[in-house]
Amino acid sequence: MVHSMKAPSKPVHALRDRRSPSEENPTVRLQGTPSWALRIARALRDWHLLYYRSIWVLRCDRLDDTSARSRTDFKVVEATEADIPRLAPLQGGSLPEWLARMANGHTCLIARSESGDLGYMWITRGLHYIEEVDHVLDVSHDSKAAYLHDAYVLPDSRNQGIFSALVDSAKGWARARGLSTLYTAVAKDNEISRRALRSAGFTERVGQVSLLRVGKREWKRVLRPSGKVDVLA
Repeated sequence: MVHSMKAPSKPVHALRDRRSPSEENPTVRLQGTPSWALRIARALRDWHLLYYRSIWVLRCDRLDDTSARSRTDFKVVEATEADIPRLAPLQGGSLPEWLARMANGHTCLIARSESGDLGYMWITRGLHYIEEVDHVLDVSHDSKAAYLHDAYVLPDSRNQGIFSALVDSAKGWARARGLSTLYTAVAKDNEISRRALRSAGFTERVGQVSLLRVGKREWKRVLRPSGKVDVLA
């Protein structure tokens, strides 16, 4: 399933379950700086001249069997091509882009009850373009790993264990293919998703990418792991 894929024209996103306050207001992460600096930052942001985002790449080596925690009120299944036209619009996704993901070997897991879809999560063993920091992650550098991305739980279905069930199913998907490691990426300031991922076993940080854009100038900082597989392209 390892493959090579060019960055899509409309990039996909780092793993997220919901937005953090700082995703709505980028100046939250600048707290602690002088008030005049915050005013300038807000003005630049309002004029679309300031952008800052930092993501952590997390690793999980605990792919233990979680079948004992299986739910009876919903199930997680692999999406088919027929599911994509229904799922893609949930976050404003492009149907051609999503079909291209599937054609390039990405797998989509859907949490589904009798009443309909509850959420989804994508898995790849190849390239993934992280739009937030304009960077490519290539999990194929680790032959025993897969990468989770672009997770989403519908608002009415949150706080019901959907996200955990999707991660558990992703672990089962990985075990069935002889894999031993999962990676994902999460915004540094998204404490909600980070806490959920820690509970799921993503406790090791193995990389960080930060992007600052002011006007037309851009600065990127990439921190790579020492003594570990580097999946940052």
